[in-house]
Amino acid sequence: MLQHLKHLEINGCIGLRMLKGGPTTLDLGILRQAWPDSLANLKRLSTLRMENVEFLELPNSIGEIAGLQELSLGDSSVNIIPESIGKLKSLVKLKLSGTDIIELPNSIGELKSLKVLLMDRCKLKKLPKAIGMLEKLEYLGATLCESLEGEVPMEIGALSSLKSLWLGGTRISVVPPSISSLSLLEDLIISSSRLQQIPDLSNLTNLERLVLCDHERPKYVKMPHAPYLPWIGRLTKLTWLNLDLSDMTVLPAEFSALVDLQCLQLRGSTFQSLEHFPPNIWRVTFFDLRSTDGWSCLRTFKYLSRVHVSRSGLTEIPLDALGQLQNLCELIVSECQALEKLYHVTCLRKLSYLAVRDCPRLVEIQGIERLESLENLIIICCPLLKELPDLQDLTKLRISNCHSDETLV
Repeated sequence: MLQHLKHLEINGCIGLRMLKGGPTTLDLGILRQAWPDSLANLKRLSTLRMENVEFLELPNSIGEIAGLQELSLGDSSVNIIPESIGKLKSLVKLKLSGTDIIELPNSIGELKSLKVLLMDRCKLKKLPKAIGMLEKLEYLGATLCESLEGEVPMEIGALSSLKSLWLGGTRISVVPPSISSLSLLEDLIISSSRLQQIPDLSNLTNLERLVLCDHERPKYVKMPHAPYLPWIGRLTKLTWLNLDLSDMTVLPAEFSALVDLQCLQLRGSTFQSLEHFPPNIWRVTFFDLRSTDGWSCLRTFKYLSRVHVSRSGLTEIPLDALGQLQNLCELIVSECQALEKLYHVTCLRKLSYLAVRDCPRLVEIQGIERLESLENLIIICCPLLKELPDLQDLTKLRISNCHSDETLV
């Protein structure tokens, strides 16, 4: 039976011990120690998914499954990938997310058919130079790899087919200039608390989403000079832009040339420096907002329907300035550690969705009961918010982790 198997998926099956069939018997009882060498007998196998399984060693015989196109080891405890993986010439997708792997073998560069490499949340410490040999790679994801640090190898510029590069939540310090050679790149996410250098990205004219973030960068980690990004206006296909950069205070005038931009995420200080805005923005996020004085210019955002305020140090956020936004229907307030009060909520006449989360000192949302259009209200981790008024028109109410002594509703 199993000799004809093309797809094998085993996910967290702690009690399963044996798969029998024909000449192949898989002893799954030893998966906690090693993979069974009998896997190599599944010559027709094209998909192998062994996720949420506790085992420690992947055998060299894995390279003998010549027709394997997908290998997924997500959230398993595997910590070593053998050099023999380079024999999997047909492999298109390799998923190592959530594993204990700290390094990739040099033979990874021999996977000439590989299009998708997923390594999110693993313990990887660096990207090997051999990764530049993956000529067909389209998606490279290493998000939330907190041990990934140092320089991204310059060989990454040889990935001529790459469309998405996700390096969010890492500790990388330098992104090489060679990244500008990735002419097909559409998604670029670089988020690191150790980021020291941002290269010229002006050649990446196919970019649709760009995230550059150094949130939580220690003071002793410095960039040589404040980022200015004079090339930003050349990225005319951008629809999503996140510039969460500590030292950025000014955007160049060319920023207004991004006419397709729809979602904009900036530090509050950077936003206040803007004089001209792309015309089609419908979603704005303010990080580290210290003042709402610059909000008067929001009237030029005629399509703006969603506002997100995150990590503000203000104790009170007056929302009357947002009342000039005729299409505003969603407001999200999150991670505002000092926030005690939201007021002038009644100025948001079309607001249908309000979410407030991780605001540990919030005690009042003033006038919320007079929002006739409000349908969805979400409150998470606001322990001092002890009471809500009668909200008869709500269609959805979610309250979570608000450990107060009194009921909210």
